[in-house]
Amino acid sequence: MTSRAMTALTILTLSTLAAAPAMAQSVTMKYSGTGKGSNVRVTFGTTTDDVFAGQLRHSITSPANTDPRLNGNFVTFCIELSQVVSGQNRSFDVVQLNTAPSIQGDKAMRATALESLFANVGNAPLMWNASNDYATAFQLAIWEIIHDFDSSKTNAGLDVTAGEFTARRTNNSALSTGVMNNLNTFLGFARAGTSMPMSHSLLGIANGTNQDQVTVIPTPAAAALAGLGMGLIAVRRRRADGPKAA
Repeated sequence: MTSRAMTALTILTLSTLAAAPAMAQSVTMKYSGTGKGSNVRVTFGTTTDDVFAGQLRHSITSPANTDPRLNGNFVTFCIELSQVVSGQNRSFDVVQLNTAPSIQGDKAMRATALESLFANVGNAPLMWNASNDYATAFQLAIWEIIHDFDSSKTNAGLDVTAGEFTARRTNNSALSTGVMNNLNTFLGFARAGTSMPMSHSLLGIANGTNQDQVTVIPTPAAAALAGLGMGLIAVRRRRADGPKAA
C-alpha cells in the first residue's frame, strides 16, 4: 500500500458555501494514522495505484486568532489522490470547499454534492464503530464525486466502474458486495441535493504539497449550545450533590 490516498486538505464550509470564512486562516495539521477502511486499487486520470480508502486521523492545531473549533484530533477523508499525507506538522490554509484546488471540474456543483452526501449520513462515517466496508465505500463515494459528478448526466455520472475515477479490489476483481451496497447508497445521497444542517460545517484545509481531507465540525452556535448544555449539567450535578454533602 502507498500513502498516496492519505494526503491532507481540510476545508471549512457552512451549509451554504458562502458562509465559510471570508479570509484565509492558517492551521497546523499532522497525519497520525488510519481508522476503519481497506486497501483498494483506483484509477484517476492516467494513474493507477493501490491506496487506503477509509478514515484518516489528523491532529489540528489552530492559532489563537483562528477558529477554536479547529483544535484537536479529527477523523478525515481524503479529497486528493495525487499527493500524500505527512506525519510532520505542516501549515495549511482553511479554504472554502467550492474553491478547493483538488476538486475537479465544476467545483461548486461537486462541493454541493459532497455537502448532500455528508448531510444524509450525519456523523456515522466519523465513528470508530463504523464497519470497514462502510468507511471504504464512503471514501470511494467522495473520490467518485470530486472526479465524476455531473448533474447533466444519467445518475449524475456516478459509477466507479467507468469515468475519470474507477475502483476495484487490489487483486483487480470487482469491489465486494458489502462495499458496493454502501457505495450505491452514498452515491444516491450525493444526487439528492440535501443541504447540510445548520448545526454542522464541513471542515477542510489546503496545502500545495500535501493531500486534501474533509470532515465535519459543529457550527459556532451549535458548539456554544453544547458547551452551555455541559455547563447546565455541571450545575445540576453540583445542586444534586450539595444536599448529599450537607
